[in-house]
Amino acid sequence: MMNDDAFPSWLTERAGAGGLLAVLCNPPLKEPSDTVSWKNVAVLATILGHATVKVENLIEVPTKSTHFLAGLADDVDTASVQRRLSAAAATAEAVIVAWGTANPPGWSRGDWAQLTGAAYRGLLLGGHSVIGQIGGAPRHPSRWRQHTSPIHERYHGGTFEERLRHALSWVEVPRIHCDYPERSRPT
Repeated sequence: MMNDDAFPSWLTERAGAGGLLAVLCNPPLKEPSDTVSWKNVAVLATILGHATVKVENLIEVPTKSTHFLAGLADDVDTASVQRRLSAAAATAEAVIVAWGTANPPGWSRGDWAQLTGAAYRGLLLGGHSVIGQIGGAPRHPSRWRQHTSPIHERYHGGTFEERLRHALSWVEVPRIHCDYPERSRPT
């Protein structure tokens, strides 16, 4: 368990049983546990004192990169995303949002805002009004090492783990994104 003033008391008291829920953009083509992203999420879980990690994705279509998501904006059922994330959040002790800092190529900002709004609604319905982010944004875990690199001098610490700890912030779920209407899959 953690004894660090940098973490909110509600988190240090709850860490453990339900584990960490990480919400990413979409699954990789290869075995997820072999990716840098999942390894970095595992490091964060260890820092937070969680023995387990559950990863949920906004988009369930595996791709090599987000560039391959361009044609999927009309195919994502935001109501389904909200339900999945609500169920996953209900059993999690803490949530980190890490789907990326910008909408994927080929997605309008409005489409992306509808999708992330559904995600935020799901997290709220699942009982999480506070979420973790790296560097003050839903930065994707594949970018965490670069973002926390000592070359940028953003965070103190001699190791990735120490800098990641400093980069972690806890914020209220942005309810402004929750005002978008749900969009169901076209029939």
